[in-house]
Amino acid sequence: PLHKILTYLIMYSYQHRYHAGNFADIHKHVTLLAILKYLHNKESACCIIDAFAGEGIYNLNSKESDFNQEYKTGYSLLKDLSEKNFLYEELLQKTTENIYSGSPYVIQSELRSQDRAIFIENHTKTHALLVDNFKEISRHKNIKIYKRDSYEAVNALVPYKEPRGIIFFDPSYEVKTEYHKLANFVYNNYKKNPQGIYVIWYPIIFQKSFHKELFWLFDKFPKDKIWHNQIFHKKNEVKKGMYGSGIIVINIPWTVDTILDEHFHSLNEKSNPTQS
Repeated sequence: PLHKILTYLIMYSYQHRYHAGNFADIHKHVTLLAILKYLHNKESACCIIDAFAGEGIYNLNSKESDFNQEYKTGYSLLKDLSEKNFLYEELLQKTTENIYSGSPYVIQSELRSQDRAIFIENHTKTHALLVDNFKEISRHKNIKIYKRDSYEAVNALVPYKEPRGIIFFDPSYEVKTEYHKLANFVYNNYKKNPQGIYVIWYPIIFQKSFHKELFWLFDKFPKDKIWHNQIFHKKNEVKKGMYGSGIIVINIPWTVDTILDEHFHSLNEKSNPTQS
Protein backbone atom coordinates (compact mmCIF):
# COMPACT_ATOMS: atom_id res chain seq x y z
CA PRO A 1 0.00 0.00 0.00
CA LEU A 2 1.06 3.58 -0.71
CA HIS A 3 1.01 4.69 2.93
CA LYS A 4 3.44 1.89 3.88
CA ILE A 5 5.79 2.89 1.07
CA LEU A 6 5.69 6.52 2.17
CA THR A 7 6.30 5.54 5.80
CA TYR A 8 9.33 3.47 4.75
CA LEU A 9 10.77 6.34 2.70
CA ILE A 10 10.32 8.81 5.58
CA MET A 11 11.86 6.45 8.13
CA TYR A 12 14.96 5.81 6.07
CA SER A 13 15.51 9.34 4.78
CA TYR A 14 17.00 10.43 8.11
CA GLN A 15 20.80 10.88 8.22
CA HIS A 16 22.30 11.50 11.64
CA ARG A 17 25.52 12.90 10.21
CA TYR A 18 23.72 16.26 9.83
CA HIS A 19 23.17 16.32 13.60
CA ALA A 20 26.21 14.47 14.99
CA GLY A 21 27.79 15.90 18.10
CA ASN A 22 24.85 18.14 19.01
CA PHE A 23 23.58 18.67 22.56
CA ALA A 24 21.25 15.66 22.28
CA ASP A 25 24.20 13.40 21.42
CA ILE A 26 26.04 14.62 24.51
CA HIS A 27 22.89 13.89 26.55
CA LYS A 28 22.68 10.32 25.23
CA HIS A 29 26.33 9.42 25.36
CA VAL A 30 27.04 10.72 28.85
CA THR A 31 24.03 8.73 30.06
CA LEU A 32 25.38 5.56 28.45
CA LEU A 33 28.85 6.18 29.87
CA ALA A 34 27.55 6.64 33.40
CA ILE A 35 25.54 3.41 33.30
CA LEU A 36 28.34 1.39 31.71
CA LYS A 37 30.83 2.53 34.33
CA TYR A 38 28.43 1.63 37.11
CA LEU A 39 27.90 -1.87 35.70
CA HIS A 40 31.65 -2.37 35.56
CA ASN A 41 31.83 -2.17 39.34
CA LYS A 42 31.02 -5.88 39.20
CA GLU A 43 32.84 -8.55 37.23
CA SER A 44 29.74 -10.23 35.81
CA ALA A 45 29.20 -9.89 32.07
CA CYS A 46 26.97 -7.34 30.39
CA CYS A 47 25.12 -7.31 27.08
CA ILE A 48 24.61 -3.89 25.48
CA ILE A 49 22.13 -3.60 22.62
CA ASP A 50 22.06 -0.44 20.50
CA ALA A 51 18.75 -0.72 18.68
CA PHE A 52 19.25 2.19 16.24
CA ALA A 53 23.02 2.21 15.89
CA GLY A 54 23.64 4.57 12.97
CA GLU A 55 27.10 4.83 11.42
CA GLY A 56 29.02 4.54 14.69
CA ILE A 57 31.40 7.44 14.12
CA TYR A 58 30.96 10.82 12.43
CA ASN A 59 33.32 13.24 10.73
CA LEU A 60 32.55 16.72 12.03
CA ASN A 61 34.42 18.18 9.06
CA SER A 62 32.05 16.56 6.55
CA LYS A 63 29.82 18.69 4.34
CA GLU A 64 26.75 17.24 6.08
CA SER A 65 28.02 18.11 9.53
CA ASP A 66 29.09 21.55 8.35
CA PHE A 67 25.63 22.27 6.89
CA ASN A 68 24.02 23.25 10.21
CA GLN A 69 27.10 22.93 12.43
CA GLU A 70 24.98 21.41 15.18
CA TYR A 71 28.11 20.09 16.88
CA LYS A 72 28.61 23.63 18.17
CA THR A 73 25.65 23.04 20.52
CA GLY A 74 27.27 19.98 22.08
CA TYR A 75 30.73 18.74 21.17
CA SER A 76 32.17 22.27 21.15
CA LEU A 77 31.05 22.70 24.79
CA LEU A 78 32.80 19.57 26.07
CA LYS A 79 36.13 21.18 26.89
CA ASP A 80 34.57 23.76 29.20
CA LEU A 81 32.17 21.21 30.69
CA SER A 82 34.97 18.72 31.35
CA GLU A 83 36.50 21.07 33.91
CA LYS A 84 33.50 20.42 36.19
CA ASN A 85 32.32 16.89 35.40
CA PHE A 86 34.47 13.83 34.70
CA LEU A 87 32.19 12.11 32.19
CA TYR A 88 32.44 15.06 29.79
CA GLU A 89 36.22 14.69 29.92
CA GLU A 90 35.92 10.98 29.11
CA LEU A 91 33.61 11.67 26.18
CA LEU A 92 35.95 14.37 24.89
CA GLN A 93 38.84 11.90 24.94
CA LYS A 94 36.85 9.53 22.72
CA THR A 95 36.79 12.16 19.95
CA THR A 96 39.96 12.69 17.95
CA GLU A 97 40.66 14.92 14.94
CA ASN A 98 36.99 15.93 14.73
CA ILE A 99 35.80 12.32 14.50
CA TYR A 100 32.87 12.23 16.92
CA SER A 101 31.97 8.95 18.62
CA GLY A 102 28.42 7.75 18.05
CA SER A 103 26.78 5.46 20.60
CA PRO A 104 28.31 2.25 19.14
CA TYR A 105 31.81 3.65 19.51
CA VAL A 106 31.10 4.83 23.07
CA ILE A 107 29.80 1.36 23.92
CA GLN A 108 32.70 -0.54 22.35
CA SER A 109 35.23 1.69 24.10
CA GLU A 110 33.88 0.44 27.45
CA LEU A 111 33.58 -3.26 26.55
CA ARG A 112 35.50 -5.72 28.70
CA SER A 113 36.48 -9.20 27.53
CA GLN A 114 33.41 -10.77 29.19
CA ASP A 115 30.96 -8.22 27.71
CA ARG A 116 29.03 -8.38 24.46
CA ALA A 117 27.66 -5.61 22.21
CA ILE A 118 24.96 -5.85 19.56
CA PHE A 119 24.47 -3.04 17.04
CA ILE A 120 21.28 -3.01 14.97
CA GLU A 121 20.81 -0.82 11.88
CA ASN A 122 18.26 -1.45 9.14
CA HIS A 123 19.12 1.38 6.72
CA THR A 124 21.13 -0.25 3.90
CA LYS A 125 23.70 2.51 3.38
CA THR A 126 24.05 3.31 7.09
CA HIS A 127 24.46 -0.37 7.94
CA ALA A 128 27.25 -0.70 5.36
CA LEU A 129 29.06 2.30 6.86
CA LEU A 130 28.63 0.89 10.38
CA VAL A 131 30.13 -2.44 9.33
CA ASP A 132 33.02 -0.68 7.59
CA ASN A 133 33.69 1.60 10.57
CA PHE A 134 33.88 -1.40 12.91
CA LYS A 135 35.56 -3.99 10.70
CA GLU A 136 38.86 -3.76 12.63
CA ILE A 137 37.41 -3.27 16.10
CA SER A 138 34.97 -6.18 15.81
CA ARG A 139 37.85 -8.58 15.13
CA HIS A 140 39.13 -8.02 18.65
CA LYS A 141 35.93 -7.44 20.61
CA ASN A 142 32.70 -9.34 21.11
CA ILE A 143 30.57 -7.23 18.76
CA LYS A 144 27.79 -8.34 16.43
CA ILE A 145 26.22 -6.06 13.81
CA TYR A 146 22.83 -6.90 12.35
CA LYS A 147 20.79 -5.45 9.50
CA ARG A 148 17.33 -6.04 10.91
CA ASP A 149 14.24 -4.19 11.96
CA SER A 150 15.08 -2.81 15.41
CA TYR A 151 11.91 -3.98 17.15
CA GLU A 152 12.00 -7.45 15.64
CA ALA A 153 15.67 -7.82 16.53
CA VAL A 154 15.39 -6.68 20.15
CA ASN A 155 12.35 -8.88 20.67
CA ALA A 156 14.33 -11.87 19.38
CA LEU A 157 17.56 -11.08 21.26
CA VAL A 158 16.02 -10.37 24.65
CA PRO A 159 16.38 -11.91 27.14
CA TYR A 160 20.12 -12.31 26.66
CA LYS A 161 22.38 -14.87 28.35
CA GLU A 162 24.34 -12.29 30.37
CA PRO A 163 23.11 -11.45 33.91
CA ARG A 164 23.03 -7.70 33.22
CA GLY A 165 22.36 -5.55 30.20
CA ILE A 166 21.39 -2.26 28.57
CA ILE A 167 18.98 -1.77 25.68
CA PHE A 168 19.37 1.68 24.11
CA PHE A 169 16.71 3.22 21.88
CA ASP A 170 17.14 6.45 19.91
CA PRO A 171 15.01 6.21 16.77
CA SER A 172 14.73 9.18 14.43
CA TYR A 173 11.01 9.64 15.22
CA GLU A 174 10.48 10.76 11.63
CA VAL A 175 7.21 8.86 11.79
CA LYS A 176 5.17 10.34 14.64
CA THR A 177 3.59 7.02 15.63
CA GLU A 178 7.08 5.91 16.73
CA TYR A 179 6.60 7.36 20.24
CA HIS A 180 3.52 5.25 20.94
CA LYS A 181 5.07 2.20 19.31
CA LEU A 182 8.25 2.47 21.35
CA ALA A 183 6.46 2.99 24.67
CA ASN A 184 4.37 -0.12 24.17
CA PHE A 185 7.31 -2.14 22.93
CA VAL A 186 9.50 -1.30 25.94
CA TYR A 187 6.70 -2.06 28.40
CA ASN A 188 6.08 -5.49 26.86
CA ASN A 189 9.76 -6.32 26.35
CA TYR A 190 10.50 -5.46 29.99
CA LYS A 191 8.12 -8.20 31.11
CA LYS A 192 10.54 -10.87 29.87
CA ASN A 193 13.67 -8.94 30.90
CA PRO A 194 12.84 -7.21 34.22
CA GLN A 195 16.50 -6.83 35.21
CA GLY A 196 17.41 -5.00 31.99
CA ILE A 197 18.23 -1.31 31.87
CA TYR A 198 16.14 0.40 29.19
CA VAL A 199 17.45 3.75 27.94
CA ILE A 200 15.05 5.76 25.76
CA TRP A 201 15.99 9.03 24.09
CA TYR A 202 13.49 11.42 22.52
CA PRO A 203 13.57 14.90 20.90
CA ILE A 204 11.57 17.88 22.14
CA ILE A 205 10.25 19.78 19.13
CA PHE A 206 9.05 23.39 19.22
CA GLN A 207 5.25 23.55 19.66
CA LYS A 208 4.91 19.76 19.33
CA SER A 209 3.99 17.30 22.07
CA PHE A 210 4.37 13.90 20.39
CA HIS A 211 7.10 12.95 22.86
CA LYS A 212 4.60 12.98 25.72
CA GLU A 213 3.22 9.66 24.50
CA LEU A 214 6.32 8.13 26.09
CA PHE A 215 5.23 9.51 29.47
CA TRP A 216 2.65 6.69 29.59
CA LEU A 217 5.56 4.63 30.91
CA PHE A 218 5.68 6.72 34.10
CA ASP A 219 2.43 5.10 35.24
CA LYS A 220 3.73 1.61 34.55
CA PHE A 221 6.80 1.58 36.79
CA PRO A 222 7.51 2.52 40.43
CA LYS A 223 9.07 5.97 40.78
CA ASP A 224 12.33 4.54 42.12
CA LYS A 225 12.66 2.39 38.98
CA ILE A 226 12.45 5.17 36.42
CA TRP A 227 14.55 8.31 35.83
CA HIS A 228 13.66 11.15 33.51
CA ASN A 229 15.79 14.09 32.42
CA GLN A 230 15.44 16.89 29.91
CA ILE A 231 17.96 19.41 28.62
CA PHE A 232 17.38 22.40 26.37
CA HIS A 233 19.38 24.51 23.96
CA LYS A 234 18.59 28.24 23.92
CA LYS A 235 15.14 27.42 25.22
CA ASN A 236 13.83 30.99 24.99
CA GLU A 237 15.24 31.66 21.52
CA VAL A 238 14.45 28.63 19.33
CA LYS A 239 11.21 29.01 17.37
CA LYS A 240 11.27 25.84 15.27
CA GLY A 241 12.68 22.34 15.17
CA MET A 242 14.33 20.50 18.06
CA TYR A 243 15.23 22.62 21.04
CA GLY A 244 15.27 19.96 23.74
CA SER A 245 16.38 16.42 24.47
CA GLY A 246 14.81 13.92 26.83
CA ILE A 247 15.96 10.63 28.30
CA ILE A 248 13.99 8.01 30.21
CA VAL A 249 15.85 5.20 31.97
CA ILE A 250 14.01 2.22 33.40
CA ASN A 251 15.94 0.41 36.16
CA ILE A 252 18.32 3.35 36.62
CA PRO A 253 21.23 2.05 38.75
CA TRP A 254 21.63 3.41 42.26
CA THR A 255 23.67 6.69 42.42
CA VAL A 256 23.79 7.02 38.63
CA ASP A 257 20.76 9.30 38.66
CA THR A 258 22.53 11.71 41.02
CA ILE A 259 25.70 11.73 38.90
CA LEU A 260 23.71 12.42 35.74
CA ASP A 261 21.60 15.13 37.35
CA GLU A 262 24.81 16.97 38.29
CA HIS A 263 26.28 16.60 34.80
CA PHE A 264 23.16 17.74 33.00
CA HIS A 265 22.62 20.70 35.29
CA SER A 266 25.98 21.95 34.02
CA LEU A 267 25.03 21.26 30.39
CA ASN A 268 21.70 23.06 30.76
CA GLU A 269 23.47 26.09 32.22
CA LYS A 270 25.97 26.11 29.35
CA SER A 271 23.27 25.65 26.70
CA ASN A 272 20.95 28.31 28.15
CA PRO A 273 23.24 31.08 29.41
CA THR A 274 20.44 33.67 29.64
CA GLN A 275 18.23 31.51 31.87
CA SER A 276 18.41 31.57 35.64
